[in-house]
Amino acid sequence: MIQLAALDYDPIEQPMVSAGARSDGILVRRTVPYGLTISALVYNFDGNKKGELQTPLQTVFLPDTEHDYVLSIDRTPLVSNTTKISLVSGMVQSHEELRPSIIMGVVGVPKSILSALVPIPLQIRQQQQAIADAVDKRLNDQADIKKLQGP
Repeated sequence: MIQLAALDYDPIEQPMVSAGARSDGILVRRTVPYGLTISALVYNFDGNKKGELQTPLQTVFLPDTEHDYVLSIDRTPLVSNTTKISLVSGMVQSHEELRPSIIMGVVGVPKSILSALVPIPLQIRQQQQAIADAVDKRLNDQADIKKLQGP
């Protein structure tokens, strides 16, 4: 005989949606712990009952078929959010979210604008230096050619 009974657990509050409803996020089923016990009657070769064998209670995790949960994937303006979800056989194994502060995003906007503008004079200077180096190399090459040609 196999007995499967739901164990007490403390579910995390997450928004539930019906399977047919539209949702913003990934629709998953959480796992619920169940207690599994297997017992069997053991008989001798002549058919006489010898005893009963019972396994210790084992905990197994099965999908919660009564509730659908939504793992939301929210976006935040001005910052990059990171969400990592690992699914194995359709069940969530790990869920990791990195949500930077929106204040850091607001503070970073002037910095990113300034860093985009500052390289422009530097690029002009580098370009002028590259042109000067090329002219100098050409003059040196012409002088070397004249030396090789002789008088």
